[in-house]
Amino acid sequence: MVLLKAMRRSARRILWVVIILIIPAFIWWGTGGIKERSSNIVASVNKEKIARDVYDRAYYNVYRNTFESSYQNYKRNNKKEPDEAALEKLREQAKQQAERTTLDNMIRERLLLHEARRRGLEISDQELIKAIKDYQVEGRYIFQREGKFDRQLYLDLLAYSNITPQDFEKEMGNRLFISKLQSQVRDDIKVSEEEIKNEYIRQKERVRIKYLQFKEDDYKEGIALSEKEIGDYFDQHKEDFKTEEEVKIEYLEIDIKEIEERIKITKEEVAQYYEEHLEDYRRPEAVKARHILIKVEPGASQKVDAQAKRRIADILTRVKAGEDFAALAKEHSQCPSAVREGDLGFFSRGRMAPSFEETAFAFKA
Repeated sequence: MVLLKAMRRSARRILWVVIILIIPAFIWWGTGGIKERSSNIVASVNKEKIARDVYDRAYYNVYRNTFESSYQNYKRNNKKEPDEAALEKLREQAKQQAERTTLDNMIRERLLLHEARRRGLEISDQELIKAIKDYQVEGRYIFQREGKFDRQLYLDLLAYSNITPQDFEKEMGNRLFISKLQSQVRDDIKVSEEEIKNEYIRQKERVRIKYLQFKEDDYKEGIALSEKEIGDYFDQHKEDFKTEEEVKIEYLEIDIKEIEERIKITKEEVAQYYEEHLEDYRRPEAVKARHILIKVEPGASQKVDAQAKRRIADILTRVKAGEDFAALAKEHSQCPSAVREGDLGFFSRGRMAPSFEETAFAFKA
């Protein structure tokens, strides 16, 4: 009985490994890949394009979350704020993590979503609402006050994080789709008692071997074989000498660069291609902005609020006096964009907090 329980525990671990490996494997082969048709498209999965601005936002989120987590860990472990050298190291680590994982995660997520939709999985409004109400960060219900969902708190926290409710709800829906797919795959996998036993034995069984080594050359001396003996042995062991099928090929190497140099494309052909592919070049209205963020936590006291306003007023005075905005942003901003001197890059409507977005789009180029 004890052995069977141990085998079942091992089987559960095996099952989860199978799920983790199978889900991406049976979806990926032959479904899509990275393309470089346009600088605005970083990848295409099942004909669904991943636009540059979508990738940039995902990259920024991974960078921000990694940096903030590392920053807090540093303070907790060292009992002090990181100096400039430590900050630079944390930024580089966050950058490497974002570069290493962002695109792979986006491709994997889309593959899983495509498979979920192919299987006809659906998410009800009630499931989505419950998932949002019960959303937790580090074990805490962040959208609840006194055990109940607070819509205003929900909207304030999303605005504080520069996330629209539509984007957040779409992301939560995607998570539910993937969770349902994983559950379905797990339920589809049936492991028999015999398979459990065999896998347990494979992982746990050990053998002890004793052996004696002989040198081949010590036994060759004095042995002579006739042609007949060699021929007879070959006839009796033909199967042992069979090899895999082989082919001999001839090929012609083509220099793509040389061919490209011969190709001449006229302005008319370029214009015609552009007209036929307008959608590939169409982008929504967007602006590029820098900002300086002084954080005030939701529910902060009037004193804290007043201190933040005085600090903002002081920075504004210095900007109007001619000081460099980028330098002030790097020095004072509490947003992760401070490492880029406050630069938020390009963003379209519906991506930022409404008041900030309205001001940014009101400026004339």
